[in-house]
Amino acid sequence: GPIQAMSVDFELMLALTYGDDKRAILWDIRHGGAIRSFEAPCTRGVCVDWRSMRVASVGAENAVCLWDLETGSHEADIDLADSQFPQTVDVDWDRSEAMVGTWDNQVLLVDINGGDCLKK
Repeated sequence: GPIQAMSVDFELMLALTYGDDKRAILWDIRHGGAIRSFEAPCTRGVCVDWRSMRVASVGAENAVCLWDLETGSHEADIDLADSQFPQTVDVDWDRSEAMVGTWDNQVLLVDINGGDCLKK
């Protein structure tokens, strides 16, 4: 389906795309082919830590979804029940904090280890 989100590392020459069909595809952009494809949680916004191959994504599930890019395994969901339709996410992986932007104009600071919303 149409691509909803994308993250690229030009040094590693890798890209991750999300489609509205809830499929994630890891691309080798140097050689132009897909490395792997798998079903992925949350398909609106994505942030990748290319060093650890961890991914945070958001979408219609009203959650920050954490998963492993190498295996495609789903690690955790952090519920954002008080928010409306998270649209984008950025993560400070060293501090384990995510910033989430929502459809209803909220910006949330979320602890991705503890699952707590730290600030609105």
